[in-house]
Amino acid sequence: MIGSLLEPDYTWADQDEVPPWTMETLILSQKHLVHGEQTIFLNQKAIRIDGRRTGLSIIAMAPDWDVFVCNLTTRKAYRTTARTYNKSQITQVIDGLGPELEGQRLTVKQAFTRTFAGRLCHCWQTSANFEDYAKLLFNKGIVAANFPKQIEIWATEVHNSDVQKTLLSRFYGIPETTGVPLNVSYKKVDGRSASLIETTTCAVQILPSSFFQFPKHCSMTTEADFCRSGLRSEYLFY
Repeated sequence: MIGSLLEPDYTWADQDEVPPWTMETLILSQKHLVHGEQTIFLNQKAIRIDGRRTGLSIIAMAPDWDVFVCNLTTRKAYRTTARTYNKSQITQVIDGLGPELEGQRLTVKQAFTRTFAGRLCHCWQTSANFEDYAKLLFNKGIVAANFPKQIEIWATEVHNSDVQKTLLSRFYGIPETTGVPLNVSYKKVDGRSASLIETTTCAVQILPSSFFQFPKHCSMTTEADFCRSGLRSEYLFY
């Protein structure tokens, strides 16, 4: 099963300047409402996200954790940080929450546990205050009726760094959680429900550092030029 995830055209070229290592890596096959099928590779030293429909790959490695967004079709890439990458409307709203909502953006429900793709997960939910805030934004005409008022995230207990949590949050368009999100659903302001993320397979494999390095066939460019030259998958709630 894992062999099918690591197809030859998904392998980066080796770079001598990066000290070599091998590490146990969590590999997730997921379906995303907007991004389509994707594969997540995550360990203590690196993270990589491959979008099969979009042709985009996102990679970041310790120690600096700079984020490289690569388009394997146009062979262009740009460099950014986890905090500034792909800032969706929902993450902008969460970043802008006032001090009265500080610490109440997500509530962990430790009493709830469930298994997704063979992994035990804890349930994280947005608070009632977040729902009230979303309704207020809708009534003011700031967000549309498809904006989420409730978000439910089932995340594993797998340790991930602060940078990895931020990057996954930016990529998915959801609040940050401890652990890796395996299943995410939400309810819109208009009351309709939707599934954002579904994890279909979950496995572990030993991978080398070369798998997470910048592809030599890609050339660096600016983010503006990158967006003009081909597809860029922006996150939107539908």
